Amino acid sequence: MRFIPNDLKYTGTFTFDPSSAIPSDVSQIMFEANVLSPKFTAQRWKFQIHSFATKKGITLSSNKKKTPLQWNVWVRKLSGSFSDFLNPNGYVKIRQISNNSNGILLVDYLKLSLIVGTAAPTPSPVSSPASRLESMSELTYMGAFRLNSGTYGDSNVNYAIGILAYSPTRNSIFITGHAHHNAIAEFPVPELGIATLVSDLPVATPIQKFQQYFNTLPNEEGINRITGIWIQDGQLIVNAENWYDAAGDNVDTTFVVRNATDLQGDFNGFFRMTGAAHSSGYMGSIPSEWQASFGGAKSYTGWSSVHSITSRYSQGPSLWAFDSSGILDSSSSPGDSIPATAYMNFPYSYSGDSHISEGALLWAEQGTVGPFDPADPLWNPLAEGVYGFFVPGSSTFLVIGSTAGLETGIGYKAVQEDGNQCGGPCAFGPNDYYNYYWMFDINEILSADTVSSPRPYAYGIWDVPFDDYGRHSIIGAAFSPPNLYVALANAGQVGTYDRPPLIVSFTVPSLQK
Repeated sequence: MRFIPNDLKYTGTFTFDPSSAIPSDVSQIMFEANVLSPKFTAQRWKFQIHSFATKKGITLSSNKKKTPLQWNVWVRKLSGSFSDFLNPNGYVKIRQISNNSNGILLVDYLKLSLIVGTAAPTPSPVSSPASRLESMSELTYMGAFRLNSGTYGDSNVNYAIGILAYSPTRNSIFITGHAHHNAIAEFPVPELGIATLVSDLPVATPIQKFQQYFNTLPNEEGINRITGIWIQDGQLIVNAENWYDAAGDNVDTTFVVRNATDLQGDFNGFFRMTGAAHSSGYMGSIPSEWQASFGGAKSYTGWSSVHSITSRYSQGPSLWAFDSSGILDSSSSPGDSIPATAYMNFPYSYSGDSHISEGALLWAEQGTVGPFDPADPLWNPLAEGVYGFFVPGSSTFLVIGSTAGLETGIGYKAVQEDGNQCGGPCAFGPNDYYNYYWMFDINEILSADTVSSPRPYAYGIWDVPFDDYGRHSIIGAAFSPPNLYVALANAGQVGTYDRPPLIVSFTVPSLQK
């Protein structure tokens, strides 16, 4: 459906006939629409449901903070007395409204669901979890907590790198602290808070103080930035890289802390993961139902162009399967290889044919006056896939991170619209930054002709609580079904000088019946 304002603005109405529902039995209304809209700054669109009790419209969703000119699923759950939304004839009215005539709105579908009682609608039965695809609307925010910003051991959480791991046996998170130290500590997960003020959220104090490793390990390649941590068989596997590997030839990638409950205890490395900077970032377990499809591997790893020297990275989120058993053997020696197989990877090329998007490396040259052409919303030079994981009971591999420049474009060492000159590529608009997601179909990954063929079936802006419209970017995450913990950069600030991350938590439901 195409909606074109022919005057100063557009107002239209969708009418729904829920005559088969008993109003008193309805506990929630769920609105869902798949929409392609223009930039919010150019033309504003919103959907409203009319309340006959208040004689006012209640906004269900709008194109604010939605990726422009891309399909986005707009979702809103609304509680209250269902009878308030019924007109005298028993109909529900949804209005769509624009503020001007500068663009058009495309609607693929619009759906209104009635939820009876307290349970969510029962999903349609499927023959296999492999046919199920996740939607971001399935994730439920559960609360958040702060981390004590004091110095404990070798570091603190101010200006943290923020890479996370979760221990289900101790209900704790491991986090990489201040970027100058690259140390790891363990914090307990307290009862989550649901306060809207950061200062009112619960605070966790470490149960294992920060420990540095790079200054003790044999480190000829100058490895200095942790990219992934993961607990496996009671040991802590740590991926890392040289933040500025100008030659792009580093091969050392991984070390292991032999007892995750003793960060000051034995550790050794570096080991060498196949793929190096293309692979050695986030890690996790491959669900049992998928292991045979990944050659029997039980573990996965992946990374993307997060740090400097982008040519050494995958130009989009990668997915590799690997066998961790070798390095978990305490007799393993530094220099031992970690065999890994690429299933999704987007190598750098001059032609760009192997990149995930046409605009993966496009920016305005230094000295160009902004604003610039909008950055590629699929993937661009400021896109970062920080963490990826398999959604249980589905065929979705979900990657979360951040992007920028979707409205004002990206320039190299640009002078932003507020007068600030950047040290590298940046968005012309200082507020043109977003937390983001990319959802891939595992079946497509497995059946692809090449490792650079897969594309996400969905991607877009993810509005995360406390992220201040993307100002606090996602810097780390950890998933242990059904809980997803996400670290937001500097979002835990309560004083003048502290800059700790904030940990926000979501549940990710299994789609398998």
